[in-house]
This record gives sequence, structure tokens and C-alpha cells, in this order.
Amino acid sequence: MNSKNRSKNHLTLLIKYVILLCIFALLGSTAACSLPFKIVPNTQEEGPPPEEHFEEGQPPPEEHFEEGQPPPEEHFEEGQPPPEEQPPGEPPPEPPPPQPAQPTQPPSGGGGAFSADVSVTDIYPGNQPQGQFHVRITNHGPGTLNNVTVPVLCQYERTDKNTKAQSAQSAHISVTLSMKPGEQMSFPTTLSLDTNVFEYLVACEVQPNFDDPDPGNNNYNEPIY
Repeated sequence: MNSKNRSKNHLTLLIKYVILLCIFALLGSTAACSLPFKIVPNTQEEGPPPEEHFEEGQPPPEEHFEEGQPPPEEHFEEGQPPPEEQPPGEPPPEPPPPQPAQPTQPPSGGGGAFSADVSVTDIYPGNQPQGQFHVRITNHGPGTLNNVTVPVLCQYERTDKNTKAQSAQSAHISVTLSMKPGEQMSFPTTLSLDTNVFEYLVACEVQPNFDDPDPGNNNYNEPIY
């Protein structure tokens, strides 16, 4: 009877110890959760990152990209267009050589103001009985004509050989004269003729645009039958 009571008391005491240990464990965990966190400051001084050092004579390490990944793209600020690729420089074209000025009027043989006496010295049919009239112009000097263009007025009065009816026609032409003193040049007048039907009185006048010392011989007329 005494041994049975002694065992019961021993079991009851053990249970009380276990309960106390559980209570202390709960109290300890609750106290740990209620403690504030403590942030440890970083005591290391800020500064520039350490520079990479390469041994003398060794090339810098190349950038490596993972296989299958495109190389990094260049980034530009928003709103600015990417820089244009400059085409390879080409040498500028060479300027054309200067053209010599063409004189509109050649110098005179005497060294003063340009002067030449031109005159109509002949009018003749280029072909008979049908064709057109031609005019012959002579340079009497003293100046030399070099590609000088002058107007010429030609006209005729014609009479019908059978009916005696009369009619007239005129033509304005421009001729280019290149003649030394004493030389002549001939030009077609565009006035047609037919000596089988008509007889003509033809006149031509050269109208120089330079100094002509004798304008009285610029006009000439001739009958053509």
C-alpha cells in the first residue's frame, strides 16, 4: 500500500515539472518575438570602385557574350536621331576651265575704233531660168571682219512679160561676214525667180552694226531679164 502511494506521488511531481518546462518555453519564444530588430550600419567608407589593372604588354580582356545572345545595342537619348553614317569622302569635281571670251567685234587694222567699209557689189541669179537671187558683199577695209553678223534687206519688182502685170516681194536675211579688206562673200537671198515669165529689178542693202566710213555704197540694184 505504501509503495503504491509513493509511485503515484512521484508521477504527479514529474507531470508538474513537464508543465513548468512548457510554460517557460512559451514565455521565452514570446519574449524573443517582441524584441526589435537592430540594423548594423555599414562602416565601410564609400569611394570609387577599384580600377582594373592589367599587366604591361598584355591586351585588355575582351568582352564575352553568351552564345546565341545578340551583342548589346547602342542606346541614344530619347528624341535624338541616331548618328548618320558618313559616306566615304570623294574628291570635289574639278571646275571647268575658263572659256575665253568671244569678241563681238574684232579690232581694226589701224589700232583705233573698229571701222570697215562694206558694200553690195553684185546681185545675180543662182540658177536660170528658175532659181533664187544671190547677193555679193565686198569689204573695202580698213578693218578685218571676223564672224560679224549683219542684216541685209533684199526686194524686187517684177513684170510679167506677156501681161505686163507688176508685183513686188522682199526678204530680210542675216549674213555672217569673215573678210579681210578686198575680199568678197556671196549669199542666197531666198527670193525666187523665173526668167521665162518675168523680168526683174532687184535691190539689196547691207545694214552694218559697226562704223562704216562710206554708207552710200551699201545699197545696190540690178535688172535681171
